[in-house]
Amino acid sequence: MCAPYFRQFPELPAEIRLQVWQEACLAFAPSQRGLHYVTVQDNEAVALPCSWPTWPRSLSQRTNRSAYFINGGLWKACKESREVIAKYTGYYKWLEIHEKAIQDSRELVYPELVRRQPSSGHGPPPAIIDYNGEGGEECRMLVYPSRDMFCIKVDDWHSIRPARHPDLQMPFIRVDEGNYAERLLHDRYELLFEQPRLQEIALEFDPSWAIDVPYSISQMADENSARGYLANWLIGNVDHWHYAEGLSIIDKEAKWVADGSKYYKTAYRDFDTEYFKVSWYDILDHTRDGISPSSLVFLEKIHNYEHYLYTDAQSRYGWLGGRGPDIENVISVLVRRDNEVKDDK
Repeated sequence: MCAPYFRQFPELPAEIRLQVWQEACLAFAPSQRGLHYVTVQDNEAVALPCSWPTWPRSLSQRTNRSAYFINGGLWKACKESREVIAKYTGYYKWLEIHEKAIQDSRELVYPELVRRQPSSGHGPPPAIIDYNGEGGEECRMLVYPSRDMFCIKVDDWHSIRPARHPDLQMPFIRVDEGNYAERLLHDRYELLFEQPRLQEIALEFDPSWAIDVPYSISQMADENSARGYLANWLIGNVDHWHYAEGLSIIDKEAKWVADGSKYYKTAYRDFDTEYFKVSWYDILDHTRDGISPSSLVFLEKIHNYEHYLYTDAQSRYGWLGGRGPDIENVISVLVRRDNEVKDDK
C-alpha cells in the first residue's frame, strides 16, 4: 500500500486555499467594540512598536494585545491571505470611496468647504493602522475612531498634554512620503476632509497611581505621567464635560460585582480579553492579588480635587458658587469580564 501523501498548503488548488483563508477571517459581534493600544506621534495615533502576538503561548503583558491584531495572522501570512482579509474588512471598498470623493471634489469651485468624511452608508468611516510585519509586509488594518476605544501609551506625556478638546487623529489615507504623487493625493485629502478624531480615549491604570497622591490637582498635572495627563484632562474640560471626548480608565486587575439591574451589552475587546464599562461603585477596593489597590482607591484619593476644579475663578461652577458633576460621573472605568466575582463588597 502506498504511503499517504499530504499536500503542502501552497500545492492545494487556489479555490481551496481561498476558502481556507476566508474561513479564517474573524469578525466582531454587533455588541463588541475594538480596544486598541496606540502611541502618539504629531497628534496622530499610531500602532505601538512591538511584536505580533502569537496565540496562545507567547502572550505577555508587553505584547501588543490590540484588537486590530485579531486578524493579524492573515495580514502576515502571505500576499494571497492579505488580499482576502483586505476584502473581508472592506479596505478596498473604503479606499474606492475616498478616492472617488477626491476625484469628485475636483469639480468644486470651493473645495475647502468639503469637510465631512466620505461615507458609504454602511456604518461609520474607518481609519487605518499601518503596521509592517517582520518580512516587510504592509498591513493596513481598519479601526473605527468614532466607536472603538484607544488606550494611549507614551513615554513623554507632556508631549500630548490635552487642551480643551484632545486632538488625536487617525486618517484613512496614508502615503509613502517619498512618493510625490501619493503626497499630492494625501495633501488634497487633508485639505478636503476633516480627519477622524478619537472619541473614546483610555488610560491603563497602575496601582502606583494610588501612592503619594499630590494634595492639589495642579501638582499632579505637572507630572510627566499618565495620571498627570488625567489631571490635565480634568482641568482642560471642567466646563465642557458634555462636549469633550470620552476618557476611561482601564483597570485590568480590579475585581467587580455585577449590578443585577444592569445589562452589560457593549463589550470592548482587545486581542484576547473582553472589558465592560461599569459603575465605580461596582468595583472592589483591591485587585486580584488581594493586596494592590484598585482604581477605586485612586478615585477616592482624588475626590478632593473637585474642590479645586469647581471653585476656580475661571470655572462657571466657581462663579455661580455651585458644584459640577462628580469625577466618577465624568471618567468611566473598564474592567475585565473574567474578573467578575459573586461576593458582596
